[in-house]
Amino acid sequence: MLAAGPAKNKVERRSDVDVLRAAVVLGLIFFHTAKIFDLLPYYVKNEQTSILLMALVGFVSQWGMPLLFFMAGIATWHSLGVRTPTQFVRERFRRLVVPFIFGMCVIVPPMRYYNLLTNPDYHDSFRQFYPKFFSVVLKLSFPRFIQPDPAVGIFETAHLWFLYYLFVFSLMALPLFVCVRSDAGQRLVARLAGLCRRRGAILLLAIPVVSIELFVGLGESVGWNRYSFLSFLIFGYLFASNAGFEELAKRDSTIGLIAGTITVAAFFWVSVLAWQAGTDPSHGYALESVLWRLFKGCSSWFWVIAIGGLGQRYKQHRASREQRADLRAGEPGPAHKVLQYANEAVMPFYVIHQAVIVIIGFYVVKWDAGVMAKYWIISLASLAGSLLLYETLARRTSVTRFLFGMKPIAPREASGPVGHR
Repeated sequence: MLAAGPAKNKVERRSDVDVLRAAVVLGLIFFHTAKIFDLLPYYVKNEQTSILLMALVGFVSQWGMPLLFFMAGIATWHSLGVRTPTQFVRERFRRLVVPFIFGMCVIVPPMRYYNLLTNPDYHDSFRQFYPKFFSVVLKLSFPRFIQPDPAVGIFETAHLWFLYYLFVFSLMALPLFVCVRSDAGQRLVARLAGLCRRRGAILLLAIPVVSIELFVGLGESVGWNRYSFLSFLIFGYLFASNAGFEELAKRDSTIGLIAGTITVAAFFWVSVLAWQAGTDPSHGYALESVLWRLFKGCSSWFWVIAIGGLGQRYKQHRASREQRADLRAGEPGPAHKVLQYANEAVMPFYVIHQAVIVIIGFYVVKWDAGVMAKYWIISLASLAGSLLLYETLARRTSVTRFLFGMKPIAPREASGPVGHR
């Protein structure tokens, strides 16, 4: 039987989290490109759709954003290990709010403009469009306080909503995060980890997510209740605070994979029923709506456990390999340098990537080519374009690094790939 595990107070570089975060953000290129070819609205659409790519979008939607919030919770635990709460808030503002504001001014407007250009009757120049994009009105509805002016209706946050919500949820949960670090908080976390010692019991932590999805009436256009993401952020923090959780996730990752596969298949089945009925399953209490949210909530947590457990296995394998190689006595290997580079590129890559996809996709969908040919052309060209913009724009100057939420460049890093501790 696994022990509950000791509290984790040592600040460490989480290679498993770095790899998973970089992989998910890189995968967003292929995910958002697939949305050009699925059956749902997007900025630009190909005339011919693909059920296969629709299935890819549906599958990744189950766990992609939940996993990002979960990993953000893990990072928060380590961040608060070296910062006071006040320092943490300042750091979160610099790393999240600054790139959010910059992205809203520079990255999102071109996406929306190209979306409007798909209408042949739209003829405004970008100069005419740009001030209209910021036509907003106040909305006293937490956590969003502005909305598009109904007379114009073109303002949106696009994919940058993640940065805004992560900042807001981090502030909301900060008192809890501080309490968890206390002796009493650690005892409660250890007790919770102990309750999950039975094989598969860790999957029952899906109950809070399902409860939010079913009973908190705040469905969003992305099909998720916004406060479900808050629960994943908190779970990530709790998991990082106690080694027992991570051992349990590693042990039960196979069970999570099986349960996740079953529930995602059920989710697809109910989605087809809702599609045929012409209903929005993210709202209401019709049978297909309840089942849709039930299976989605369960599937998301099961896949987070499955992927997180695999990450723990990678972490253990990497630690064993580094110990054998005694890397501490020599220069970091190529894999370590690549991981450093990828880890720092995550934020600017996330901010940039979808605008590149939309602009490239706007032109490629007009070509006389098959769906899969267009998909791979847009995906690979967007990957190359995003990396090029990161290399030539984001990481080269102190000003652009600040605007993209990156750490200031150090003199010794100016000539090579930039990493951070």
